[in-house]
Amino acid sequence: SPNIYIIDNFLSDKEICHLGKFADGSTFKRSYTDTENGEKVVSSERTSCFTWLAKQQDSVIQRIEARAGEILGYSDINVEPFQLVRYTQGQMFKTHHDMGPIVDDEGIQIIPPRRLATFFIYLNTTPRGQGCTEFPLLDTVVCPRRGRALLFSNVEASGEADPLTVHRANPVGAGVVKYGMNIWVNEKSMQ
Repeated sequence: SPNIYIIDNFLSDKEICHLGKFADGSTFKRSYTDTENGEKVVSSERTSCFTWLAKQQDSVIQRIEARAGEILGYSDINVEPFQLVRYTQGQMFKTHHDMGPIVDDEGIQIIPPRRLATFFIYLNTTPRGQGCTEFPLLDTVVCPRRGRALLFSNVEASGEADPLTVHRANPVGAGVVKYGMNIWVNEKSMQ
């Protein structure tokens, strides 16, 4: 425990090229995190940029949503809109949990609705050791590989946040750009 999976070739080259059109044509914004009150907070903890794709935006997005839901035994309606992310030199996302902020003595503050599981999809391969996803409490590192999905549960069997799935996105160096996509499976319908 916890279960962390690597699914190579989760996305096909054709799907990655399709998503690349959104990355090329989108205006990436400075990343932020949401508070329980819905406030958007920009911080030094998360320095990447992102853009959102609309839910069921087109047939390719619909197929990927369905695939993510099916792997976990959920409907595609539980899959949140996709978030494309971009990391350039020195950008990172410090240690965090996908269900909410880490509160020093209290564990993880769950921000509803709960994100039950995370897929992080690597849209490109980076040079060895750059832009890897690290689970510090598990001494586990997963490196970017084009089409690879990193899948992990954010909850324990009790439904509480799993503290072992705190993770971070390590920075990339000069001249390297890392593209990825967050797919979150939620306890609530996203439609």
